Amino acid sequence: MQEIFNIIIEITSVNEVNGNGATVKMISFKGRCQGRYFNGEIMDGGVDTQFISEKEGGNVSARYMMKGVDNKLNPCKVFIENEGAVNSQGDMKTIPRIVTDSAELSWLQDKSLYGSVAVENDNKLHVRIYV
Repeated sequence: MQEIFNIIIEITSVNEVNGNGATVKMISFKGRCQGRYFNGEIMDGGVDTQFISEKEGGNVSARYMMKGVDNKLNPCKVFIENEGAVNSQGDMKTIPRIVTDSAELSWLQDKSLYGSVAVENDNKLHVRIYV
């Protein structure tokens, strides 16, 4: 597996509703991406929706857009939709989908991508995307 993006997340707000046997959280965030292929900032509007059910476990769905430069330093935007689940060990694995206006990164739109989400040694939330 090759790392494509390392996205460092800062949570800005959390809205939550608790129902009968389920909880839904909508988590707004900002952050930045650093890596070999893209460097930039998350644009306003990034949100992670978490559905946690006593019967079904937890699912996450994050959507956000980033603005920055690709590996040839061309200005571009990258949209990420990241779907995933939390396993019994508390690890979060995701399946990202990418859309970009960068000719250099357009190959990512056709690849099977994998992701992970974890708090790392710097005590920040890192979303890592791999091909």
